[in-house]
Amino acid sequence: MFISGAAFYEDTYLREDGRWLIASTGYRRLYEYLVPISAMPDFSLTASWWSTDGRSTLPLSR
Repeated sequence: MFISGAAFYEDTYLREDGRWLIASTGYRRLYEYLVPISAMPDFSLTASWWSTDGRSTLPLSR
């Protein structure tokens, strides 16, 4: 399943002993969509944390 979307994030901070700390964090979703991978026959990963340690396999463009 391919899931994508976007959201507005909102954090609130507090200052304690001269340091800024996150008091709360949250988000409101703008949109989200799901597509079965089987519906994308040409889909392939160009980077994966598990197989490429997060590095892209795409050639560098110059």
